[in-house]
Amino acid sequence: MWAGLAFETRTTGRRSAPDRTDVAAFVGFASLKPGPVPTPVVDVWQRMGWLDQGISLDDGPSVRLPVLLDSEAEARAWLDGQVNASSGLAWEGYLLGAIRDFFRQGGRRCWVVPVGPPLEPPTDQAGVEAALDEIVPGLHGGAEAVSSDRQTWRGLAQLWALPDVALLAVPDLPGVVGAPPSAEPTIDPEPLVVTQFVECTTPGPEVPGAVMHRAGPPRFRAPSVATDWTNWQGALRAIASWLQSHRPDVQLLAALPLAERGSAQDLDPLSPLLADGRLDPMDAGGVATAWLQLAYPWLRTDTSADRLGGLAPPDGVLAGLLARNALARGTFRPASREVPQGVWDLEPRLGRLAVWQARPDPSSARQLALHERVCLIGRTPSGLQLLSDVTPTADANWTSGAVNRLVGVIRRLVLRVGLSVLFATNGPQTWARVRRQLEAVLGAIQQQGGLHPVGGFAVRCGPDTMTQQDLDAGRLIAEVDFLPLQAIRQITVVLSQTGSGPSTVQIRGGA
Repeated sequence: MWAGLAFETRTTGRRSAPDRTDVAAFVGFASLKPGPVPTPVVDVWQRMGWLDQGISLDDGPSVRLPVLLDSEAEARAWLDGQVNASSGLAWEGYLLGAIRDFFRQGGRRCWVVPVGPPLEPPTDQAGVEAALDEIVPGLHGGAEAVSSDRQTWRGLAQLWALPDVALLAVPDLPGVVGAPPSAEPTIDPEPLVVTQFVECTTPGPEVPGAVMHRAGPPRFRAPSVATDWTNWQGALRAIASWLQSHRPDVQLLAALPLAERGSAQDLDPLSPLLADGRLDPMDAGGVATAWLQLAYPWLRTDTSADRLGGLAPPDGVLAGLLARNALARGTFRPASREVPQGVWDLEPRLGRLAVWQARPDPSSARQLALHERVCLIGRTPSGLQLLSDVTPTADANWTSGAVNRLVGVIRRLVLRVGLSVLFATNGPQTWARVRRQLEAVLGAIQQQGGLHPVGGFAVRCGPDTMTQQDLDAGRLIAEVDFLPLQAIRQITVVLSQTGSGPSTVQIRGGA
């Protein structure tokens, strides 16, 4: 008698290499679906030590721990990202939509950090501040997160436990800080004459039902920022500052909010940004920093029909394009000319002057165009492409997004070398070991085209980098000079390791 065979795929514990440069984290409003937490999610939490906090796994929506995703199918199966508005309408939230866009563009792995159930856009300032405080702990007077107390971690602070993350997106930000979404204008039903085949005889009476009407359910427009950019600017500044202090190896990706239709920014997004100082350096009150990349315009894609206005913020697509570029070509190469998949229209449709016309930048002595400050997706003779891979800073050394991502990679490598000599004797043998390890990893980056082929890097670790006082204190200091292919000036990374204490990395030059 023939016995049938059944094969089952056994899911093994999933691990990430901390040196990966394609892993993204999405922080925002979503929750696990009702019922027990899926076993693969629990396995990751167990391995990461998160279950030692006495968390109940009986009801998924109440848990706010990061969830590791390797596919869009896992996101659909495990996450609830549907917004159910008080008006009775429902749409897909920006967080779940951004994850869908990330995998659609070629992303392979991401973390999602849920901060609460899918959120209907707040209608008052108190609601805005409460929502932002869930994303950035302590931003508006809420409890702050403490690195030594995991129970205080929520939202952005969960990145302390995710060393493999290289890209960060907060897709809900435009919806949280934007004007409440307004209803689309009512359109009279369009009469559609149904073609019918009849015998060639004299016309008879009209056939009932020969005319139909196309009238879909009312939709909300995507939220826009009318006049008050304070909340958006403050949130971006807070997130970028946190990254600089706690995770300087992570790049923040953010969608530039939609403008009111027909407004000055709708036609020319750069002019009001420059005039109001929003793209000034962070120490001058703006958001211009190498740790941020802004994306524009908004997109109509083959997966955006269920979102507000049928539009997708571009940060999820940009994250996927950068992840695809990192896997295929290396994160230290610009991702410009990458072709977005499934994108068929842009909102707004910017003219050539809006994209390419340079104008004086009050924060610098340079003439800058929109494509030099914002990552733009636009039309080319070859179709839609990512036109620019830039940061909003006016400092020419850090304009290329690839440069700061490369610095993030080198930070990780230098810290890893520091950990390898954590308990070693601070002497010539250890210094030589540090130099060999750093030269090996930098040489590999140089061979892949990330550094200049001639004089691309130099490593120093020895009496020329440490004083007698450093040696007496057991402090090891290594310096790495490197010249990115996209940079103008040389950048120096300094590793400082004291006894068994934590390694610190300092950047000199360039900026």
